[in-house]
Formats: sequence, structure tokens, C-alpha cells
Amino acid sequence: MFRECRTLLLVVVMTLIAADGRAAQLPEPAPAPPELQFYQLDPAETQSRFEVKFMGFITVRGKFTRTTGILLRDPQLQHSSIQAFIDTTTLDAHVVNANTTNRILRGPEFFQVDKYPSIEFKSAQFVYEGERLLRIDGALTLLGVTRPVMLAVANAHCAPGEAPRRARCEASASVTVKRSDYGMLGWSESVGDEVKIIVDLVAVEASREAAPVKPELEAAAPKP
Repeated sequence: MFRECRTLLLVVVMTLIAADGRAAQLPEPAPAPPELQFYQLDPAETQSRFEVKFMGFITVRGKFTRTTGILLRDPQLQHSSIQAFIDTTTLDAHVVNANTTNRILRGPEFFQVDKYPSIEFKSAQFVYEGERLLRIDGALTLLGVTRPVMLAVANAHCAPGEAPRRARCEASASVTVKRSDYGMLGWSESVGDEVKIIVDLVAVEASREAAPVKPELEAAAPKP
């Protein structure tokens, strides 16, 4: 009887040791996702511009006076994202007879603003060199056509808020696209195919309950 009890006790001890060894080999739980900081593009300070060649050598410049969007900033530089909307109905060309030019550029041969009132960009990845932001990869939607693009980024920096001033991030982003890739074919004999878009953005930290600038951004906004 004593021998049987001793054998049973030995089996229990060996089982506990084996279980403890298996527990020690279990992988550590994945770290919690970072707390993303919620910013909104300030339409009063963010400036969007474009450049295109006319007759092969004249650079025509213009601007869009309203740009909105949301920036989700990861202080650890791993999971940041941005979604921006340029209001094409606010197009304003820097040329003589601007009213006529604006009407043409907003019309069916170019931006078709009645049908497509915004240019949209949605990021896929922020690319860094050390802590310096080099570019943002993502997708640009123009005239209902979405294509991958890479935005070159310069002078990106963020500053903490000091009451009453809120935390803010600033950067200049640019990309050159072929308008024909998006079905914009008007005046191809005289207006160049390559269009450069520059956005000097200012994003200000905002409440997480802040209303999205467009319904599509509801999914992007972090929940409280």
C-alpha cells in the first residue's frame, strides 16, 4: 500500500513539473496597440496647390482653398495614418482672366467638380529614415479613379501643446501624377500631362469625439 502511494505521488510530482515546463515555453502576449493621437487638418492653415505646364514651357499655378482630413499619429512611428480631402470646388488659378480659367478647369474637360468635388488621399504606410519622415505611401483618388502614389515629405515636425495652443503637426507633401491616368484628357495638345500637387498641411490635436470631416472618416476615427 505504501509503495503504491509513493508511486502515485511520484506521478503527480512529475506531471506538475512537466506542466510547469510547458507553461514556461508559452509565448509572451503581444504588446497592446499604441495609443494613437487624434489630429484634424486645419482648413484655415493647410494650403493645397498645383502646377502644370502650358504650351510646354509656361508653368501655370493654382490653389485649392479648402483641405480637410484626419491624422492619427503614433508617437512610436509605427502605426500613423492620414486621410485628406482637397475640395476641388475651391480651385483658383493664378493667371490673367482667372474667372474664365477657373470655369474651364472646374468643368467637364478637367476636374468636373460638380461630379467629383474632392481629390482624396488615404495613406497605407509612413516611411521614415530614423525619426525623419521621408514619404507617405498610399492611394490617390481623382475623378473617381484610385491609383497608388508616393508622397514626398519635407519639414515634418510636431510640437506639443501649451495652453491655450493645442499640439500641432506640420509638413509639406508633394506628388507628381499624370492626369491622363485618371481620365483627365482635356486640352492635351496645350496642357501638360504631368501635374504636381503640393500640400502644406497643418494638423491640430482634436477631441476624439470631434465630428469627422466626411462620413468616410468615421471608421478611421479612434473610439473613446
